[in-house]
Amino acid sequence: MKTSREFEYWHDFLDANGNRVKVYGMQRYDSLNNTVLYTTKRVWQTHHTLSKISLKFTNYPSLLNLVNQAGFEILEVYGSFSREPFDSNHSKDIIIVSRKGLSPQVVL
Repeated sequence: MKTSREFEYWHDFLDANGNRVKVYGMQRYDSLNNTVLYTTKRVWQTHHTLSKISLKFTNYPSLLNLVNQAGFEILEVYGSFSREPFDSNHSKDIIIVSRKGLSPQVVL
């Protein structure tokens, strides 16, 4: 896991008003808690914003337990947004969950 101590340029986009927004970010990995703290800086010509999010890595059995404790169930597991079969060696985890007893429409 890469840790960066300074903001690095990630990308830019046009906001809803057509203004160019430059996006910078940094990440810090906490091996003790198995988390990554992402700090994102969005820069307009007149101002900027900062946002932070902490992501915790968890294995599938722990995730299943957390989902069940929260009153949800896992409906589907895919290896990509194209609904390819999951392969633990090569896939990204795309996990569809729902409150127990509901049958949602899944749109990927």
